[in-house]
Amino acid sequence: MKSFRMSETIYVRLVEEDIEVWRPVLAIQGKLSNQFTILPPPTNVIPEGEFWEFSPSEEVFVKEMILGEGIVKVAFKKFQDSK
Repeated sequence: MKSFRMSETIYVRLVEEDIEVWRPVLAIQGKLSNQFTILPPPTNVIPEGEFWEFSPSEEVFVKEMILGEGIVKVAFKKFQDSK
């Protein structure tokens, strides 16, 4: 039986910006508490002219960080399954 997992907002850094900019995206938590998969389109679509550090469907590690919205989870590293 599959367990239902709710999506959660995490933040992905935009690259090629003059200042630090973060994009909120929806993701599903993986097996680890700090492992998330960024949901694919049509849920998350990269707007024209934006360049995300991590793409939709990628698995990432997150850490907590203080942004304007308060303490949020931000993607900082690709998840590499150690199979």
